[in-house]
Amino acid sequence: MSRSLGYKRPGVECENCHEPFALFSATVQDFQTVRALPDPFRARCAYCDHEATYPKSSIYTLVVVPDR
Repeated sequence: MSRSLGYKRPGVECENCHEPFALFSATVQDFQTVRALPDPFRARCAYCDHEATYPKSSIYTLVVVPDR
């Protein structure tokens, strides 16, 4: 029996530094919250602190794998 090592979060790629970042904390309700976002929506990159406007179509699923 295999076990999943990661978890999924909705995220976007920063238009400034091009790093992918999660929009919310990892909860089941995140994908419900995505539906409630305006289109376009504002988000701030967790890496370079750049704030930008993104279309909802830019959201994709990030798979986060914890360090071993």
